Amino acid sequence: GASKSEVCVLTFDSQVHLMQDFTTDIAPLSERLRVLAPGDSGAATLDAVSFGMRMLEARPRDHRRVLILISEGRDHGSHSTSVAAVTERLTISNVIFYSLTFSPFKSAFMNGLKSYARPDQSPDFLGPVKESVGGLRHNVTETLAESTAGEYRMFGDQRSFESNFAMLSNDIRGQYLLSFRPKNPKPGPHT
Repeated sequence: GASKSEVCVLTFDSQVHLMQDFTTDIAPLSERLRVLAPGDSGAATLDAVSFGMRMLEARPRDHRRVLILISEGRDHGSHSTSVAAVTERLTISNVIFYSLTFSPFKSAFMNGLKSYARPDQSPDFLGPVKESVGGLRHNVTETLAESTAGEYRMFGDQRSFESNFAMLSNDIRGQYLLSFRPKNPKPGPHT
């Protein structure tokens, strides 16, 4: 019979938190995700991906390894690693990386415009500009997805998130892995 997929969930802001270790029981996890509380203003994306990699590397080697990141596209606040180190580790570990990202610039700008319509608040146009400049520094999630033959998708609202997540789910289910194992595992030329 077919084995059930195991899921592990991490949350992160300026720190990474293990929300749920690997499990096949999705129902309680779904309930916990519905009441997810916002964190601080950090986005330690590389630290979260690195933590997720450690979790996946501890799993049996014959399991398919998929990491899905739902976050903004840039990293601000990671302490322990670099883009190059995470990219190399993803590639060596045979992990396929998927990213569903949102634009903090767009959200901040839209919130600024919404506050413009209320006479009791003035719009904060400087905040969105700061976010835009920061976002131009580096789109970490797109770089990681491209390096593993995964996918990078953006969403702007719940409907586009659900649509993109469904497409990623179909893509993950439809994949297969081709590999080669020589009879002699000794490094060097093989026939």
